[in-house]
Amino acid sequence: MDTLKGWFGMEAHEASPSGSTEVPDINQLVATLTRNLDVSTEQAEGGLGALLGYVEKSLSSSQFEQLSQLLPGVKEMISSAPDVSNLKSAEGLDSLIDSISEHNDLLKSINEVKKQFNTLGLSTEQIGLYIQQLQQYLDSEQGQQIRVLINKGLGQLGYS
Repeated sequence: MDTLKGWFGMEAHEASPSGSTEVPDINQLVATLTRNLDVSTEQAEGGLGALLGYVEKSLSSSQFEQLSQLLPGVKEMISSAPDVSNLKSAEGLDSLIDSISEHNDLLKSINEVKKQFNTLGLSTEQIGLYIQQLQQYLDSEQGQQIRVLINKGLGQLGYS
């Protein structure tokens, strides 16, 4: 079991009174993304920050606060995502999506994640890989509560 935990960047900890043995750690998650997806630390933090920013917009404030308590460092990680609020696409379909997304909050949020990944030098196809790694990392007893909230927040993004 410890070998599997190592693959996902999780350390074994002594059991707490509640019987839990692992504590999800956002820095270990960044290390896992860096290692498993062959991306830089900046790309791992920025991509994770982009997804968590999307989650923050999708959850209620109380749900996001609960997530922040369960996974310390979430708010700081969001600030690692590139600011693309003033980035406009020059032409083609991306320009059309920019125009349409000004009138639709969901599309605007999805478009923002795509632009953040592109700004980091990541492809939009990698969004699904980041989500997959995030879900695998949180596949622990303690991570389940976090995973439920993150899945709820990512639900509209269209990657499963």
